[in-house]
Amino acid sequence: PAAMPHGEPLAHEAWMRAQLPTEPASGLPALELVGKVDRLDGLPGGGVAIVDYKTGKAPRAYSAATDAQIRRKSFFQLRCYALLLARGGLRASPHWEGLELRARRLRLLYLGGGSAGVDVVEELPHPDSGEYEAELAQTEAELVALWGEIASLVRRGDPRAFEPCSRKFCSCHELRPIVFQESRSQRPA
Repeated sequence: PAAMPHGEPLAHEAWMRAQLPTEPASGLPALELVGKVDRLDGLPGGGVAIVDYKTGKAPRAYSAATDAQIRRKSFFQLRCYALLLARGGLRASPHWEGLELRARRLRLLYLGGGSAGVDVVEELPHPDSGEYEAELAQTEAELVALWGEIASLVRRGDPRAFEPCSRKFCSCHELRPIVFQESRSQRPA
């Protein structure tokens, strides 16, 4: 269907994956960015909205500077999904033939607020503007810089490189002892 109605999900809980190049002089391998987007909606006129569900209420107004910082942090994950989409990180479905798989909206749905029980917060510059490409380039640069910081911690043997998470499905628990050659009894609690 080339003309999906507004808000009609194209995908939900979809895995996305793409390689982001690093500078050869850095000695870093390419960064493989992987994410699982909550939902992709088809938009009238083409493109998609990347939707992320949040529990609780949307942050309320503080100072302009604090609001900008909260907004930037809240949308970082969605900008990563937009970057993945732009780098071909979503395996296309035959049902999407003819659709432009480019993020035109980033949408946070806060499920604990508003009169209808949902607060919607959106952002993203128009994809045909230079601002859009600049936003994607900045997000990619942030990710590659973070990748460099993690690699530096690993090279130094600094255990902060592999702080374990609480997700049972995550392989970080298996990687830490391999990277640092430690036994179970040596791992931090």
